[in-house]
Amino acid sequence: MSSFYDLASLVMIPSGKKAGKVYSQKPLTTDGQLDFTRASTATRIGSDGNIEKTRTNSLLNTETFSSWNLEGGALTGGFSAPDGTLTASKYVPSGSSGLFSTAIFTDSLIKTISIYVKSVDGTSFSVTLGNGVNVGVITKTVTPTWQRISVSPTTTTSAMSLYLYAIGNVNGLFVWHPQGEYGTVATDYIATTSAAVSVGSVDNMPRLNYTPGSATSCPSLLLEPQRTNVLIHSEYFNSYTQFGSDITQNSLTSPEGVTNASTFIGDGSQNQIYLSTAITLSSGGNFTASIFAKTGTNNFLELGFEGFSTSTLSVGVFNLTSGTATGTGTSMESYGNGWYRCILTQNIDSGDLAGAISMRVRPESSLFWPSASDANGKSVYLYAAQVELGSYATSYIPTFGATVTRVADECEKTGISGLIGQTEGTLFADFEIDANNTNGFNRVMAIGDGTSNNRILILAQNTEKFRFFVSTAGVIQVDEITTVSVLGGQHKVAFAYKANDFVAYVDGVQIASDTSGTVPVCDDVFLGTHESGSLATYLEGGIKNALLFKTRLSNTQLADLTSIDS
Repeated sequence: MSSFYDLASLVMIPSGKKAGKVYSQKPLTTDGQLDFTRASTATRIGSDGNIEKTRTNSLLNTETFSSWNLEGGALTGGFSAPDGTLTASKYVPSGSSGLFSTAIFTDSLIKTISIYVKSVDGTSFSVTLGNGVNVGVITKTVTPTWQRISVSPTTTTSAMSLYLYAIGNVNGLFVWHPQGEYGTVATDYIATTSAAVSVGSVDNMPRLNYTPGSATSCPSLLLEPQRTNVLIHSEYFNSYTQFGSDITQNSLTSPEGVTNASTFIGDGSQNQIYLSTAITLSSGGNFTASIFAKTGTNNFLELGFEGFSTSTLSVGVFNLTSGTATGTGTSMESYGNGWYRCILTQNIDSGDLAGAISMRVRPESSLFWPSASDANGKSVYLYAAQVELGSYATSYIPTFGATVTRVADECEKTGISGLIGQTEGTLFADFEIDANNTNGFNRVMAIGDGTSNNRILILAQNTEKFRFFVSTAGVIQVDEITTVSVLGGQHKVAFAYKANDFVAYVDGVQIASDTSGTVPVCDDVFLGTHESGSLATYLEGGIKNALLFKTRLSNTQLADLTSIDS
């Protein structure tokens, strides 16, 4: 493959990025800096194999406490912190007064506030941590050693604040690294000054996506269409309707790598272990429900749409030991450490938009529980539920009290005619696409002038076709559609062009050719993106690498370039 890199004019192997840019290995000029946009946050699989969220610390001046309000007492800095630096602060109260912040949240979403504390002189005393309106307030005993204390309010509130009452010891306490964030658990600290700070796949940050559960994989550039998680609580399962069951939040390490998975367990009161949450959809069509699950004391989880009275529905039953699923529209994806993403796609009638998503712990694929006593104590672990309009599951979209939309990813570079062969050339992409995709026009790679008049493009179409298309001055020159046995998964595809000489190879095999047609003038390159920004025709997958050549490679070279062993 390295010899082809030498021949190519553009080589994009996703590794370097910053907000708004994906860097190419060739050329090392601004022409090789592909422009990336996505006007929303998103998740990805990080290099450690775990799901990575966008995380935000909404508290301000968390290193110096300079904007915090003091209700009596004194606050000074420069004290030893848990990491050995002199970045902790000491608060000495005055009588029953305390240290507190201004409001940090004005919405009613689920959030967690946390802070590291330590007793100054070794005497234990109480510290109250809450939100200013007695929702989720907890009292902890502060010890002579550092500890992180946190609270996650479980009811809606606004104007949430972090405050501490250090009562009972005039010598006070040390404080360090306060944080306020959305979610059910405190995550790694993010330092702030005069504004909130976010880390992860923030707006316009390209997502270099790795293999779930693997710390040794190579990344692909994840490109997805717009999707909305219509569930308002993706992780707070205590908000769901329970029947014969209990939920224990934050009881196990999730595919995110933090302890925010839940235990879903039978309480022995019924012969079913049942959980559901109501949803109202905005339109009919294919909807995909998904949830991450892991074996507890039981192997089977049932997932289904229910209450949609006129739609033809079935349930999916997922074996969390073997990783196999039964039922129409089901599939499973392994995320390592025994975790699977359980996926169910169903068609909902346009006049039947109110229903629910339900889950049951099952003794085996074909049975409910025969008795309440048998159901008692049977469990699975759950994390990250999602329902989205579409025929397959996209990357996880977290919600904590309201629906959330992740908008489409776009990657392109305009004004680089010098890197594009104007009379002949070759496009190559090593890409992956979801096996359940049914989109008619997944744009893998294209060159053109930003209009439909002049373009050369590679499409993955429906579930079984590749399409190769050339238009010059608005006149179609080439339109080759070829059926393949399996479209889902990873493929290497190349399309070579020259006047009256067009050929396409997929996975080492020639699958299409055309001996008639002219070549359009092309200034721009597009990866997984429609030139006009149509939401319906984005790539539903990821690109592992993409190359441009200013020559029409030989058929022998094309077979070698696209070989699955190369």
